[in-house]
Amino acid sequence: MRKVLKKGSLLLIVLSLFFASANFKIFALNDNGQLLYVDFNENVEDKSGNGNNGIIQGDPEYVDGIKGKALHIVNSNGSTSEVAKQYVDFGNKIKFTDQDFALSFWYKSDNGVSAGGALISNKNFDSGGNPGFNIGDFNTGLRVNFTAQGSNRRDVYNFAPIDGIWHHVAINFNRSGTIDTYLDNEFVKSTDISTDINKSIDVANFVVGADGYFKNGLNDAYIDELKVYSHLMNEEEIATDYNLNEDEVLHLTFNEENTNDISGKNNHGEANNIEYVEGIDGKAAHIVNKNGSSSQEVSSFINLGDKILNTDDFTISFWYKTSVGNEDGGTIISNKDYDSGANDGFAIGSFTNEIRANFAFNRTRKDIKFTTIDGAWHHNVVSYDRDGMMTTYTDGEKTGQADISAFVNESLDLGDLVIGADRNKCYGLLDSYIDEVRIFKSVKTDQEVKDLYETFKEPDIDPVSDMLLSASFDNNVDDLSGNNNHGQNIGNVSYVDGVKGQAVHIINSNGSTSAKAEQYIDFGNKIKLKDQDFALSFWYKSDNGVSAGGAMISNKDFNSGGNPGFNIGNFNTGLRVNFTAQGSGRKDVYNFAPIDGIWHYVVINFDRDGYIETFVDNVTTGKTDISGDAGKSIDVANFVVGADGYFKNGLDDAYIDELKVFSRLMNQDEIKTEFDTIYLQYVVNDADKFYQEAIKK
Repeated sequence: MRKVLKKGSLLLIVLSLFFASANFKIFALNDNGQLLYVDFNENVEDKSGNGNNGIIQGDPEYVDGIKGKALHIVNSNGSTSEVAKQYVDFGNKIKFTDQDFALSFWYKSDNGVSAGGALISNKNFDSGGNPGFNIGDFNTGLRVNFTAQGSNRRDVYNFAPIDGIWHHVAINFNRSGTIDTYLDNEFVKSTDISTDINKSIDVANFVVGADGYFKNGLNDAYIDELKVYSHLMNEEEIATDYNLNEDEVLHLTFNEENTNDISGKNNHGEANNIEYVEGIDGKAAHIVNKNGSSSQEVSSFINLGDKILNTDDFTISFWYKTSVGNEDGGTIISNKDYDSGANDGFAIGSFTNEIRANFAFNRTRKDIKFTTIDGAWHHNVVSYDRDGMMTTYTDGEKTGQADISAFVNESLDLGDLVIGADRNKCYGLLDSYIDEVRIFKSVKTDQEVKDLYETFKEPDIDPVSDMLLSASFDNNVDDLSGNNNHGQNIGNVSYVDGVKGQAVHIINSNGSTSAKAEQYIDFGNKIKLKDQDFALSFWYKSDNGVSAGGAMISNKDFNSGGNPGFNIGNFNTGLRVNFTAQGSGRKDVYNFAPIDGIWHYVVINFDRDGYIETFVDNVTTGKTDISGDAGKSIDVANFVVGADGYFKNGLDDAYIDELKVFSRLMNQDEIKTEFDTIYLQYVVNDADKFYQEAIKK
């Protein structure tokens, strides 16, 4: 029997032979018709599967974006014919030929320029009349420029604003019709390109942050979630790309020192007397009200407006830190009159010992006590299943539930939703920090809550050795231990001659007070001492201690020595060690080192099932028993030199050099060796200086 090949099979064989023998390049597409997809989450890889990975030029930074990270591109020579300093080159494999295509991306800029920096381009943008396309960042708005080979330029002017807010942009290039532009899921304007059908626009490389020849750079803007399609986007696709975090209705990062919502839903907050400080990731909001937790109107809060919640399920996620809760309850976030917890609405309150979730209607209230107030950062989640349970979580773990199903039909659009006070701007927070505030219109699962926590949780330090920190202060505050616990020099701390190389000289005119210190060094919150043995080693010099005691090295709120954490204090009678484990009484070693204007070498061993023991210039000078606090953490706030862990109670006037922190105790031999080696070199250097001065005379 003769076998007959079907037409389709024969065609497949012919095509296979052709492509096998020809020098033919194919640009693959994924199932979504994507040529390129870049999420900018710490890389510029192509997630479409086509391998069109980018190459970063210069040093643009990754910052918090609309989803994960975004890319921040800055060119001081932007919008000129010079080669840009920062851009991403995706090469020349992305071809549009004469076919339809579309772009989708999120951007933010408040610094467009009259000449127009190239946001996305494949052309020479020295002139808009050159072949290719360009998305330009002008001071009047975004513009599309399109010029097919052998044709005139076509433009869509100022279709998207330059206002410092995240916006979603979609652009359809219908080669037999129009260029259509969309902003935040809404059609804006178009221009006709039908006469340019069958003409190519492929010219140069596909580039983000500059034109196709790496010139006319982007002045200062952010881009995220870039997608390039080989077809026109329909309304559903545009809506999907716009609603990246579809159930997220609010996301405040505070990293740009504002209260703009980066969820894409434009629920921007109105900040009132908010200070922006270092937080769990980038910046956090610091809220302080002298009349907090009272019926008096407060001065520091964030107003998010009305009509966010309605009767829908929702989840609130935030990081929070304070050491001054109040029994009357300061308001972390609320939309109710918190004069009474039985009033309609919800509140998350900061009380003396814990955070509480409150939900009430018709004078019936439900309450859950959950996260402990201990001065440390904690991740908090409260989910509200409107026909089920209110559920609380602390640091990724479920901590409580209460049935709120009786309130299923009650609307929560009762008035302003406020951070730091109730809806009437009363019952404010006394002194608290909040970061990464997110609201979702859904009930998050246990795993989703854990994922939210894992995103920003403080990693357990894995020391390179048994040294957690080594700072020599030789004109910098870098960590030489290999653990990257580098410091931040706040207030222009000066570098002066030290006992070995340079030292830091810290002065605070408001030292030893609850006012924020003027000068200090912040080593962040990654140095964890837990409940383990540790040791401090450093050289210091001071002749100006004060009765209240300035904080030389600290990780606690030193407004009271009874607060958790440790503090090395510079008092007028001598140095003191203060140590308070979580849930325990304070322990102190008083006046173990002199304030005499001379360099001294200090070692402090913290034997967690034994003693704190102090050494000065290789001599034991004091000890106190802390064995009763074994197994209790002392990690509270940042590790700070020159102020306490909350940047208060500053050092009045002192010098410090060669600071080391060990995750073990130091023995007598190494204490002696460290002292002898550095002191001998110091004496030799001092003698040499004296000799050099003498021979000059």
